[in-house]
Amino acid sequence: MPELPFERMLQERQADRLPSVAAALVRKGKLEWSSAVGYASYDGDVEATPQMQYRIGSVTKTFTATAIMQLRDAGALDLDDRLELHLDGIADGSPTIRRMLAHISGMQREVGEMFVDGTTPGEDDLTVALALEPHQAHHYSNLAFGLLGRVVAAKSGMPYTQYVDERIIGPLGLERTTWYAQEPKAQGYLVDEYARTVWKEPETDLGGV
Repeated sequence: MPELPFERMLQERQADRLPSVAAALVRKGKLEWSSAVGYASYDGDVEATPQMQYRIGSVTKTFTATAIMQLRDAGALDLDDRLELHLDGIADGSPTIRRMLAHISGMQREVGEMFVDGTTPGEDDLTVALALEPHQAHHYSNLAFGLLGRVVAAKSGMPYTQYVDERIIGPLGLERTTWYAQEPKAQGYLVDEYARTVWKEPETDLGGV
């Protein structure tokens, strides 16, 4: 398989304000091609390689949604259940699990220090965390998925991270997908859209969030 078109695509993506990009092509379980361009860290000019570990951030929501669907298939919950049915301390009239998965729950994007100390609310009246009425419009919500993670823990009887490790990451053989960074890893950067400068992102222990 010729590699040049893929290499060109990778370089074009990296040139669009990204410090580095790593990519791979897998066909029928076999690695056909992999490459990386740019710098995984500007400290010491560390070049990116296909073996570098990157933070996946909100792609973690894919695992949360998968866990919810597994629990649905196991009969532990229904997608049209309201959140209050599965978490204590949630106000009556809370959004349904289906709407939380689809980002139409009306919940705020996030609240408080959830991306500092890794906590999500739930002991207080949840209505204070609603930005708009449920199903009114698409409104991206990290809060909703943080709470869905708590549902996973409550219904499975194990910590969210343990559930995802045992039921999703392990069976899929994602050996380099971990909750905490493992070398070799890429430094996370925030790229200024206009100034075209980069700033280091702090490495925060977010736990299940």
